[in-house]
Amino acid sequence: LLVFTLAGLMLTGLLHTWRNLYGLRVTGEEPPPVFSGEQALFPLQIDNQDGPVRIALELLPCYRARLEWKDKGKRMSERQAMQVNVPPGQTIFLRLKVSAARRGWLRADRIRIASQFPLGLFRAWSLLRTGRRCLIYPRANRENRLPPPHPDPGDDTTGRGRLPDDFWGIRVYRHGDPPRSILWKSLKEEELLVSEFVGGLSRRLMLRWEDTAYLPDEEARLSQLCGWAMEAADAGMLYGVELPGIYIPPASGREHLHECLEALALFGLEEE
Repeated sequence: LLVFTLAGLMLTGLLHTWRNLYGLRVTGEEPPPVFSGEQALFPLQIDNQDGPVRIALELLPCYRARLEWKDKGKRMSERQAMQVNVPPGQTIFLRLKVSAARRGWLRADRIRIASQFPLGLFRAWSLLRTGRRCLIYPRANRENRLPPPHPDPGDDTTGRGRLPDDFWGIRVYRHGDPPRSILWKSLKEEELLVSEFVGGLSRRLMLRWEDTAYLPDEEARLSQLCGWAMEAADAGMLYGVELPGIYIPPASGREHLHECLEALALFGLEEE
């Protein structure tokens, strides 16, 4: 009697574990872009209009093998399962969190939904192919001030003549800088510094790749350009981005900022 009771309990539990998933409808939407080091949020909608209460559903993103970034054997992105309950006749909305370790496209185009209810002895699961991807911007470096605006011959407001008159900041000496701008007290230091001046009415700015030549690697240069683009957007300036093989003319607005940050996010990455 005990053997048949346990066998019946196991078969009933197996049926209810499968039934906890049967008939659910799950859809996804495009996630908003985030910056490297943040968490991407993949919106999901679970529709339970035609079934009983669904208890302890587990949702887990499944990356493609080449997108499970690894560094010396350690995974750089952590997957965290989310557990939810779905009442009968209702639709719930949730956001699945995925850590974004580096810039580019983060694809969570497959999401595993699983259930171990009610006994925890069996696991019923299914793969949801959403085809969604999240754009990861470079980590923004906003520590350094903006570079000086470059003169625009077609703009009368970029300066008041050939001699600039407004102080902009201090930078490292470059070949061809006028002697009057050199800070001679910096001769005692390792690097020679110069004062930089620009026309006070200039509001046009080109963020150039060569302006970040002092940074150690490509990722640091992209992070600096990203920070400058955000700072210029906050200041209401007309700004553009110039990268090797890419030129985005000066403009403003949310769409322009996204265009610049997208170019920085995908720079140098192979197209799929």
